[in-house]
Amino acid sequence: MFENIIEKHINKAGDVCQPCVPTTETGSSAVGIAGVVAANIVDDAKEFTIPVALPEEGQASILNIFGLPESFTPGESFYFSVQITNLGARDTIFFRIIDRDTEEVLYEKTQVLNTGDVWQQYLTLRLTQTTDFHGRVDAGHEE
Repeated sequence: MFENIIEKHINKAGDVCQPCVPTTETGSSAVGIAGVVAANIVDDAKEFTIPVALPEEGQASILNIFGLPESFTPGESFYFSVQITNLGARDTIFFRIIDRDTEEVLYEKTQVLNTGDVWQQYLTLRLTQTTDFHGRVDAGHEE
């Protein structure tokens, strides 16, 4: 392929060097002296996949709600606590108190929990409504 491409080079002393032929080594991508690029030919290939290992996430679980009153008086505070555990990996766990009638978040808090840690949060709630309160505790982990 390169048999007919021969160049003469002049060294620093001004003398003509021996003729040079481009490099044509098999399996390389060398540029020959004459500036011609030799082609790579793939003789074999093996494909592979390495699965990604995403970090495990936390998994919040509500263990209990303690101290809920049997009734409340509008405008007066009442106290209770929520107990949450993390069944997953170390993560930031949240919980919130939701008014089911309006979907309003009345209280929200986060805490970093290790696997198996238990978090008991005491809170005070004061409602001004004059109807029964329908609440919900949501718990989860941050993305």
